[in-house]
Amino acid sequence: MPGARMPDPHSDTVAIKFDRHGLGDCCHFAQLLQLWIRRGFDVTVQAEENKLPLWRAAGIKTVQGGDLPDHAWVYPEHFEDLDYPDWQQNKVAHGILHPALPQIGDQRELWDELIGIRMSADLLITPENTIEACTFLEGLPRPLVCLHTRGSNWQARKSLPIETAFDLVLRLLRDTSGSVISLDFDRREPIVAHERCRGIVPSWGMISIDRLAALLAMCDLMIGVDSGPFHFASLYTDVPCIGVFREIHPVRCCLPSPHTVYMVSDDLAEYWAEREQTWHFALHPGTEPTAAHIAELACDVLAGRPPMRHPLTRMQRCDDAEVAAMQGKYVYRRVGHDERVMRLLPEGVIGRGAGSCERRWKLCRLDGQAVLTILGDDRTTCHLMRDVDGVWRGRWLIAERMPIELVRER
Repeated sequence: MPGARMPDPHSDTVAIKFDRHGLGDCCHFAQLLQLWIRRGFDVTVQAEENKLPLWRAAGIKTVQGGDLPDHAWVYPEHFEDLDYPDWQQNKVAHGILHPALPQIGDQRELWDELIGIRMSADLLITPENTIEACTFLEGLPRPLVCLHTRGSNWQARKSLPIETAFDLVLRLLRDTSGSVISLDFDRREPIVAHERCRGIVPSWGMISIDRLAALLAMCDLMIGVDSGPFHFASLYTDVPCIGVFREIHPVRCCLPSPHTVYMVSDDLAEYWAEREQTWHFALHPGTEPTAAHIAELACDVLAGRPPMRHPLTRMQRCDDAEVAAMQGKYVYRRVGHDERVMRLLPEGVIGRGAGSCERRWKLCRLDGQAVLTILGDDRTTCHLMRDVDGVWRGRWLIAERMPIELVRER
């Protein structure tokens, strides 16, 4: 990586710059550095002042200012491709190989160790910030649900649409007897005029990390997206968490937590099935989660009910022979609209007949029946199942939801 200063291979110290990253990245990097601390390295991080409590909770020394080697938190080459293993393409796992860090072992083995590490922010919780949290929460009935629906970077891919976020607040107030706490650090979170809905701003203020730890310790559930407050709650506290993921997959941007449920689309159920020993998924139907989906899952978690998981065990990949037999030339019909010749190539590629909504294909089995999925540039287009006449039929999942037929050319 250009510009990275190489560490001394004979040194037992790690001194690194990490002072231009958000809370989520700092949560992940502090956990990652535990791999070096466990091996006897003396670790120091050049850090921002407002992140100092996090590094203190992680047992990592800090300095402010200076010119330490920079750890630019870059993304792996195949970050979006779920066919690659998490130990290789997860963003945090990729950081293991950064040249500014001493190399300490095999990436796959280190990933397995990393995801077993448990962090805690308990030492940040003092009588003073506990009293502040109690004062803020005074009068709010349980269960107390913290909500953070807006990401800072890649907002369009991470954040819940504003109408979904507002609907979620209203549904939580309707479906529970408890309260919604808006973690409105930057005045972008939904707050409604209801006696059981309260925002940290202006009621409390732009609270620091240690105050956030005290608040979360008193709450019953945290619902968030790929953002700093969610990652902090998931990795550094014991509060049950729900992470809602739209276009960025949790297996690429999170570290798994035993008390966190990751809400994902059932369009990719076969990929989640491969990972369910490590990650706790809850599947929603279709491409986008709705407020109803999230509120229902929240009620299940609050009641101690296991989220619906059956699609994971029902969905299986087809073997290589079945996939090879599927390749070939077809007529692709958007019934009532148009048709064209389409060729399914090896490696899940669509050759002739490809379009922005038809780039790749994959074959799996649901309850023993083959399902052919067509994927576009940025989302799943349709799921097709073979009828008794040999024609693959289904319906678009987006836009017109038109019927689709795929007929093999003889």
